[in-house]
Amino acid sequence: MYKEFVFFLIVLPLLIYPEPLTGAIRNEYIAKYHGLIILTLAYCFRCIFLLRPGIHFKWRNTDKLMLLFCLFSAASWGLSRLFIMPETLILTFCYAIIFVRMSNISIDTVPQKQIADLWLVSLAILMSLGIAQYFSSSQVTATLGNRNFFACFIVAGMPFATLKIYEYFQKKEILQLFVTVLILLGCVFCLYCTRSRGAVLVIVVILILYGGVVQKRKVLYILCITAVLASVMLIPYTRSMIYRELKDDVRPYIWLGTFDLISHNPIVGVGPGLFHIAYPPFRPHDYFLTPKSVDATRHAHNELLEVWAETGSLGLITLIGIFALLGYGIYKYRRAKRLSGVLLALIFSSLSILLHNMIDVNMRFMSTTAVFWMQAGIIAGIVFPAGSEIAISPKVIKARRLLLILLSILAVWLSYTQIIDSFLTEKTCQKGIDARNAGNWEKAVFWYERGLIHSPDNLSLLYYMSYAQDKLGNTPDALKYYQRIITKAPYYASVQKNIATCYLKIGEYSKALEHYATQLMLNPNDPDVYLNMAFCYNKIGRQKEAQLARRSAIKVYVSWAMRTFEEKKFDKTITFCETALSIDPDNISALHYLIASVYRTKNDKALYNQYIQHYKPDNKEVGELNRLMGL
Repeated sequence: MYKEFVFFLIVLPLLIYPEPLTGAIRNEYIAKYHGLIILTLAYCFRCIFLLRPGIHFKWRNTDKLMLLFCLFSAASWGLSRLFIMPETLILTFCYAIIFVRMSNISIDTVPQKQIADLWLVSLAILMSLGIAQYFSSSQVTATLGNRNFFACFIVAGMPFATLKIYEYFQKKEILQLFVTVLILLGCVFCLYCTRSRGAVLVIVVILILYGGVVQKRKVLYILCITAVLASVMLIPYTRSMIYRELKDDVRPYIWLGTFDLISHNPIVGVGPGLFHIAYPPFRPHDYFLTPKSVDATRHAHNELLEVWAETGSLGLITLIGIFALLGYGIYKYRRAKRLSGVLLALIFSSLSILLHNMIDVNMRFMSTTAVFWMQAGIIAGIVFPAGSEIAISPKVIKARRLLLILLSILAVWLSYTQIIDSFLTEKTCQKGIDARNAGNWEKAVFWYERGLIHSPDNLSLLYYMSYAQDKLGNTPDALKYYQRIITKAPYYASVQKNIATCYLKIGEYSKALEHYATQLMLNPNDPDVYLNMAFCYNKIGRQKEAQLARRSAIKVYVSWAMRTFEEKKFDKTITFCETALSIDPDNISALHYLIASVYRTKNDKALYNQYIQHYKPDNKEVGELNRLMGL
């Protein structure tokens, strides 16, 4: 069973082989196939150890809850109205197998030293990849550009590195201590280069929790940590930096929309892996006013909320039950015995992954989740006494070879859908984007077609293909690809807008208005849509509706101008005001913000006098203008 540690803690970090590094060494085959090989080996390896003859499972309450969570996930997927291949559901069962398997490993047969050593090797691999990537591209990210994924893995390994440093310091093993400190410093450097706010927050919380669990003088320790944090927060630079980072953060909007989605599917959810399909209609409209908004929201940026949305209240309660039972077991174990160093490291490592996923999506990547459930299973095996044993029946053992073949086929299929679909599609998609940026739309279409051969239902590729076909003048073909998108995901705002524009180009104004209306339901803050609707209304003779649509466009432009003016982005304010005034030259609000922005930019007093003489505003308007100009 020790070999399972070797596999999980040394091989799995290679799954996050950084994409920029593969680009730097110009080896596309590594990017395409390394994940396929590693994952295929992973699933086969688990299967071999799961089904070897004579194996006995010690059935614990945590294992029963884990199986119950899998059943609720399956029920949620089965009851969902959208039929999509259940990769997420199958992966959930794989994680359950990992958890149950690890809970049956006796901690006595795997010494603390070996567990920490293996984590240290993993950290050394991650550090090497991160540093190599930094010097090749000055950016430390994981596969497909996710910096938080890389940071989460590093933070999860740090408790084991500190455990080894303490051990070497006690034994006065200077060389080992020096090497371990270098590895830890290298990991800290990589962590800094990721710029992961979530990882930093997790480290602070873990430090406070560590004092509450380990330190004898808990209150004093926690007060000291709090005093240090309060001192840091008092520094003006720190406060302004935090304000800049959080001001336009999209997470609060995503969470509000997720709660709305949950309220419409409270019991069984929308099905595992279907969050990004079901979410768009529930997205708050103000989300589109933020600079970081995107049309496709794939995850809830909070693991518990996403589990709640996908598996319903039944799945969430079961998952929280697993965590609560583990916490209760740790509490009882701590009172009965002294917590060992390796158990503390396992607890804080797992907790760091879970906390990080309260604001990020790392547990939606396979290697992070596999390590989390592996460690959670080990913790369950340590803190809970052995329960009833379940042995594999002789019939299953006789059919072992057949089962291994079937499970290996499943491993290959999962590897293909999870890795080839990502890496190969990503490569062809990127080549298409490069051709598009070079203005070669025919070549872009060629690469998008290549990508769709490997991943025919990839929504991003279908979107790029539709847009490219439209640019080439093949509007009917563009419509076909857009229709394929809304068949799978009917509530993507930009897709509805583009379909409407295609209909506008071919003169089907009524159909264009239908899709524009759907787009406005999802995002009412797009002035271009109002202007296009005004054009369509004019074409079909509905002048009153056209006038209302133009007014709505002006209202959006003015609201954008007010927002950018408050943020002191005067250049953008001038652009929005000029656009609004090109539609309605007498709009007073747009005139006010335009003149104030020009005055703030150029400090031109003559402009103010020109405005007063030309427009002759009343006293109230003059007062408002003076306020905006700071006079």
